[in-house]
Amino acid sequence: MPNCRSHLHQVEYHLPGDFGFDPLGLGSDPELLKWFAQAELMHSRWAMLAVTGILVPEWLESLGFIENYNWFDAGAREYFADPTTLFLVQLVLMGWAEGRRWAD
Repeated sequence: MPNCRSHLHQVEYHLPGDFGFDPLGLGSDPELLKWFAQAELMHSRWAMLAVTGILVPEWLESLGFIENYNWFDAGAREYFADPTTLFLVQLVLMGWAEGRRWAD
């Protein structure tokens, strides 16, 4: 980019895919850059888990264990508990997992 200054962290190239493009300066603080790298790892792991949550029920449907399943209408299905209870349980469990991550 014209008139764009290169920061020291952009010259080091110590992260995969770091080619020196950081117009917002998000990586100027090394501690914050480390936090962003760990957050990217965490988000990619959640994305892989989400894909597994899509593919496994589709596979179980093809084997005949689940009837008429589409991942995009999962919220409209009947489950063993009401949606509010499921939401609160998920909120508590995710809060616990995120709290443990913040503690590390």
